[in-house]
Amino acid sequence: MKGSDLYEKKKTERKYGIGIERIGSENGTERNESIESERKITKVSDWYEKERNERIRSVRKRTERKERIGSVRKRTEQKYRLGIERIGPENGTERKYRIARKTMIIFEKKADFFQAWQDCDSNNGHLASIQSAYEQGLVEQAMAKTANPKGVYLIGGTDLGRDGRWMWIGLNEVLSNYKYRNFYPGEPNNIGNQHCLSVGNWGGENRGKWDDTECFKQYDGYVCEFETIDQPNPAN
Repeated sequence: MKGSDLYEKKKTERKYGIGIERIGSENGTERNESIESERKITKVSDWYEKERNERIRSVRKRTERKERIGSVRKRTEQKYRLGIERIGPENGTERKYRIARKTMIIFEKKADFFQAWQDCDSNNGHLASIQSAYEQGLVEQAMAKTANPKGVYLIGGTDLGRDGRWMWIGLNEVLSNYKYRNFYPGEPNNIGNQHCLSVGNWGGENRGKWDDTECFKQYDGYVCEFETIDQPNPAN
């Protein structure tokens, strides 16, 4: 092979990445196999990329479906305040549920926050944790049934130990800003060492609004929260 031809061949190989391998008999015949090899690699790579994208789409669809189901369930729970718990055998093949329904009961008994907390617990409940407008309505309905229409009643909120960090003591759950809140305008203001919550301090449509109050002061009563369980129908 002439020098100029050899130079052109090497330049072409560098440009296209073609590797030339000498094979065959002693007559020195040459065959270029790298192009076919590259085609196979390209096909495999395209197939892998296609499969990868299909798997990603499949996972994404399953995730979106779960999120939609979870969103619907949350909206249902917020509307009806239903606590849903899966029960049944360990393998999870049976789709049976039990539903926890909340009940708010006011005890018209003089007590401070700690006494009310103990009394609710001794009755297999806890001081009311109001987590939705529906639950707020339950509390206000209970207030309307009391003998004292102007009574002030303790609920289960407190920021004892961490000033300004309110939590529901019965649930051990932080009452963060993005969750349901129903404070009276300007509350909580922590006037006079106020670290517990009550309802009933105002009249009219504001009667159910929350107010921060002194924990050791005795009030007209307290709101206890109870859950009743609806067992699933074995026939379902």
